[in-house]
Amino acid sequence: MVHAKISEKAVSPKAKIPVHVQLIVFFVLSFVIAWLAWLPAMLNPMAPQPLSILGLFAPAMSAVIVVWWAQGKAGVVALFKRYTIWRFSIGWYLLALLLMPTIYMIALVVTLLSTHGSFSNLFFANSPLFILVAYVYLMVINSGEEIGWRGFALPLLQSVLPGPVTAGLMLGLIWGLWHLPLYINPEVATMPYPLFLVLTVGLSLIYTHLFNRSTGSLWTVVMLHAATDVLPRILQLAQVGLQFWVVTTILVWLVALGLSFLLRNTTPVIGPYIERKGEPIGRIHTTTYEVQLFAGNDIKHRQVVVLGPNSPTS
Repeated sequence: MVHAKISEKAVSPKAKIPVHVQLIVFFVLSFVIAWLAWLPAMLNPMAPQPLSILGLFAPAMSAVIVVWWAQGKAGVVALFKRYTIWRFSIGWYLLALLLMPTIYMIALVVTLLSTHGSFSNLFFANSPLFILVAYVYLMVINSGEEIGWRGFALPLLQSVLPGPVTAGLMLGLIWGLWHLPLYINPEVATMPYPLFLVLTVGLSLIYTHLFNRSTGSLWTVVMLHAATDVLPRILQLAQVGLQFWVVTTILVWLVALGLSFLLRNTTPVIGPYIERKGEPIGRIHTTTYEVQLFAGNDIKHRQVVVLGPNSPTS
């Protein structure tokens, strides 16, 4: 049996920034910073692009700016504390790590069988060590996106929209539009932009479910993002053709819809980071949750103490 003790105190709305204002400012900053950084690449794709990497960190920078403005230094610290959430089922780690490579391999086999293609010369002769280093590097680089998209924006969207699926779809559409400058030049794009947009929205649903099931951890989404982007380091994409990406998109959406059905009762992560403090008392374990709830313009803090034989880790 689990018992809960709840204490609540209201925070003056004048001391905080409304959620919708935070989201609007965050999205505007993310687009402006990234698109300005990518402008030289849009004008001359073949020239060196030292600023392009700055655009990849635009969501993280925008999140830090908005959180500092709305919540101060403590809010920024809480944002990065999502990296301290790691105690959840190993199955979600495995899904984040293996899902996209599995989808890519199935799509590749389907494409080659239907086109009577060959596996020869499709893969780069890179060592496992190179692929591992590339994966870790991509985790670092993609943190520039995930701190903003999932670490900041997704919990707030889930606090104001009806359900995680709606929030995931909306964030996926915005995420896809954010990449638009990278697809203006068809010669450097890996696939047609409309197809990329559909793929991104489907991926966003998967990211949303992983984020919620891992209790708001950034590790699963960063791992999934790196596993998605490591493909060009392994496979010569110029040789796989459009059909490969069509099959990949279909498979991503099948997984997204399946997860949406199977995890339809999962409680979404809303608001800022949930602080968990556990203290064992004999066989009883107490867990304190600091949560922030949104009701109109009122922001309320709640402290929930849960008593039970084990600390719930989902």
